[in-house]
Amino acid sequence: MKLVIDADTLLYQALTFATEEVSFDGVEYTLHCNHVKARESFDYHLEKIRSMTAHDSYVLCFTSDNNFRKAVLPTYKATRAGTRKPLGYQVFRAKIMVEFDSIMKDGLEADDCVGILGTKLENAIMWSDDKDLKQIPGRHLNSEGFEFQVTPEEGHAFFLLQTLTGDNVDNYSGCPGIGPKKAESILGKSCTWEAVVETYEKAGLTEADALVQARCARILRHGEYNSDTRTPTLWTP
Repeated sequence: MKLVIDADTLLYQALTFATEEVSFDGVEYTLHCNHVKARESFDYHLEKIRSMTAHDSYVLCFTSDNNFRKAVLPTYKATRAGTRKPLGYQVFRAKIMVEFDSIMKDGLEADDCVGILGTKLENAIMWSDDKDLKQIPGRHLNSEGFEFQVTPEEGHAFFLLQTLTGDNVDNYSGCPGIGPKKAESILGKSCTWEAVVETYEKAGLTEADALVQARCARILRHGEYNSDTRTPTLWTP
């Protein structure tokens, strides 16, 4: 059994916790981040997650500095372009990756790495606070310590749901006019790619438009990334 952890959350949480606003004269203000304090926070939350299971073996997954989805949709996560990463982000991440069993694949996000390992390793259990992981079949652990199973059918249905609704946080729009309730109604009648395409076409779009959204929504599984060429296998219906 191995616990596969989306460690991006822990990284941001720790560095944000350890960052404070400082002014020595009441006129100029700076931000300071204490990496000792950040490490204490990181270790605390990592141990909290690890202690939710009876297994000591775990691997930390991190997001790389580039993203293959931006080649699929140039505006993917464009709303975050001006957002500053926490102070010392890359240095802190590098130290963590040296000290712990960690993985970061070129072009992939942390949840892709979780998806790949979670569907590759026997008896893996996945932890993430990102709802996107609900499309990955297998065992999952939520932040309250509750274990749940996602079947292949449930995972595929959630993937199609996200293709229809999009994700404002990640800046891919989905199908115009389709929210979660409407998407659930559509997929409740026919949980198929054909139903997704029909919905896009009714909105004046094409299957190619739907495919772009699907490839942004898709979290990679085992066999969908070539480590030699550092490229994903883009989802094809």
